[in-house]
Amino acid sequence: TAQSLFSELSGGDLRVPADALRDLLERVGGAAPAQLDMCLSRYAGGISRFALAAMAEDFRKCTKAIVLTAVFEVQGASIIRKFDVGEVIQVLGEPQKEPATGLERARCRAVRDGNEGWVTLRGNQGTAFFEPAPKPYWSAGGDGAVLRADREADSAAVCDVPAGGALELLEGPTAQ
Repeated sequence: TAQSLFSELSGGDLRVPADALRDLLERVGGAAPAQLDMCLSRYAGGISRFALAAMAEDFRKCTKAIVLTAVFEVQGASIIRKFDVGEVIQVLGEPQKEPATGLERARCRAVRDGNEGWVTLRGNQGTAFFEPAPKPYWSAGGDGAVLRADREADSAAVCDVPAGGALELLEGPTAQ
């Protein structure tokens, strides 16, 4: 995960040194030194956890109604649920072409409720069902907010989130 990668590369600091990310990318291969220099020059002061997550995680927004299925193969697959237009998913693996249909499919997790399964990203005629989206965050406005242990308004306060403070959404928002 992006969090474990951040922990490994940052060594407990608040930022990943650009050199640490460069070393990782050189080991993985595929980019020329000049390309790495160009890409990492904007991160001379280090890479925040949020910036690393944006680089390492793939989020997409639904543009056309489509379903989440339990298995890769579409034929005979049970439907877990339908995605609403505008709903965000996290792609969990490399997209793959289904040989029988030519559909581009990927394993994913619905941000709204955490359901995991397979979704069609692109139809066999090129129709896109999702578009790239930023990683979802929640930002406190006004006077800030109180983060609570549970959904209930009277549950214990965990911490105060100052105005403009951002929290990473691991799931949700959900309907109450």
